[in-house]
Amino acid sequence: MSQYKIGTASVTNGSQVVTGTGTSWLAEITAGDEFTLPGSGIWYTVGSIDSDNQITLNAAYTGATAADQSYTIVRDFTDSGIPYPEPGDIDTAAIFKRAMFLLQTLLDAGGAGGDMLASVYDPDAVAGDAFDRTNHSGAQAIATITGLQAALDLLAPLVSAALTGTPTAPTATEGTDTTQLATTAFVQAAVAALVNASPAALDTLNELAAALGDDANFSTTMTNALAGKQDYDADTAKTDVEQTFSAKQSFGAAVHEKINAIAASNIDVALGSLYTKTITGATTFTVSNVPATGSVASFILDLTNGGSSTITWWAGVKWAGGTAPTLTAAGRDAIGFYTHDGGTTWTGLLLGLDLQ
Repeated sequence: MSQYKIGTASVTNGSQVVTGTGTSWLAEITAGDEFTLPGSGIWYTVGSIDSDNQITLNAAYTGATAADQSYTIVRDFTDSGIPYPEPGDIDTAAIFKRAMFLLQTLLDAGGAGGDMLASVYDPDAVAGDAFDRTNHSGAQAIATITGLQAALDLLAPLVSAALTGTPTAPTATEGTDTTQLATTAFVQAAVAALVNASPAALDTLNELAAALGDDANFSTTMTNALAGKQDYDADTAKTDVEQTFSAKQSFGAAVHEKINAIAASNIDVALGSLYTKTITGATTFTVSNVPATGSVASFILDLTNGGSSTITWWAGVKWAGGTAPTLTAAGRDAIGFYTHDGGTTWTGLLLGLDLQ
């Protein structure tokens, strides 16, 4: 069977406990297997499998604390405990190095001279003579070691390695600027940060260029276009904001104003200078947004059926002779009002009665 590397693992410096996410360790690994984080070069023997998502190592983890990392658990060993790689494994160079160290330990167990211990290297006495040192001298050819060349062929060269399959590597944190490998996850995160949730119509350089009219000198083009426009000042009339003119204004065409129908009984003098209202019952008029003393507010009230019900005017209205006019019960009347003292005093003028 090949290495087990499903899910991710989290390790803590100084702790023997490894926590897994998306792992099935109870069914897939056994005590004595070897655990490592790819690229660390340090292997730890699995002491116990506590659950599908937790194992305990025989020694405390000495690397940096890390969460949700790719990992490798080697499950492939010879009868003598030497790990060997299989197609699809990762860190095969580290596995081979570890195997060589274990092999050297086993060789050293045979003593400084004489025969190697067949009880260690060949417990089944299959080829005892092959372990006799007197049969070997000088360099050992790779071809004379069964399976060694095949194992070496599975390893990628250290220089200009052409990897196949789906090789993995640790994903660098965003903003990393080193010679570390950039995984597809790192590239995707960098592109997402660049796009930064831009709308779909403007999330590529080509779309941005098209939005600017494919003009490489867009800034100059806009500067030149704005140079030919009228400069803004406080006396320049605009259609969507209130204007204060400090000098006489001349208009080359008529100035049109909208008619304001009074929904209830309040007259907002900021809306215009002509208001309409049909009286259907007793009504008390009020005014609002009256300018301060020194500014004039004036308006005309086009009143229908004004004499049909009692009308109460707002405070401060002064009429000719001190009496409000009697209005038409069934018809139209026109009344004018103006103030220049902030609404303290209003002059009321009957402009037309029973207009037909």
